[in-house]
Amino acid sequence: MGHSNNDLRPAWQPHLFIGSALLVQTFVDIDWPGPWQASFTTGTLGLIGCCLLYITWYRLTFERKGILPTTDLWKNPQRSVPQVAAVGIAFFILGWLAGEQLLDKVPAPAGMILTLLGLLIMLVAGYAWLVLLGPLQETMSSAEE
Repeated sequence: MGHSNNDLRPAWQPHLFIGSALLVQTFVDIDWPGPWQASFTTGTLGLIGCCLLYITWYRLTFERKGILPTTDLWKNPQRSVPQVAAVGIAFFILGWLAGEQLLDKVPAPAGMILTLLGLLIMLVAGYAWLVLLGPLQETMSSAEE
């Protein structure tokens, strides 16, 4: 009995739940025990949450396990590259707000985590644009068309 493609999709729900919880904890002032400042633990857990949320995005977008969005996986880059870039810009703005304007309302690592997440998302969008739509795209010769 064969499996359909939908049966082989990797699980993304645990990554979303745990990643969201770890990212949200950067906005709550928790006094983590340890030999270092609590902001170090908060920031580290936030970074782990960002990694898990990235894995969630990857699994939902490409319907496979992995972490590298190779160029052959992008089905409609004209539509998805601007969307990914817009999400990256939104996270970057949120990071600026959390790190500057809302600094007294959120823990110190929140701005750094959101800014890093925004920059990483914009890096993916920039890479995809360069290789799939921009100056680094492969040109097809007339024989290949």
